[in-house]
Amino acid sequence: CTDMKDFKWQQSPGKSVVEATPLGEGIVPLDAYLKLYRELNLTGPMSVHHEYAPFEKNPKPLTKDEQRTQFAVWLKKDMAVLKAAMARNGVS
Repeated sequence: CTDMKDFKWQQSPGKSVVEATPLGEGIVPLDAYLKLYRELNLTGPMSVHHEYAPFEKNPKPLTKDEQRTQFAVWLKKDMAVLKAAMARNGVS
């Protein structure tokens, strides 16, 4: 299994911390990773991680219904980004 997620460095006084982001919005070189994935002839499931706001850090708490709705929107977006990157790099 390979885990798919993205992140960016968030600067805070005296240190840098990881901030999870939607796929394609961080610093992970998704195309380079998938090119290598194909070249190594890897197979198996991919697990897409959703560890970004509003579930991790949110100034306004969401109801369970709002969370479910927002999660579906983000899941569809991340899957579209991943599928497009896989197609560009010949990964099926």
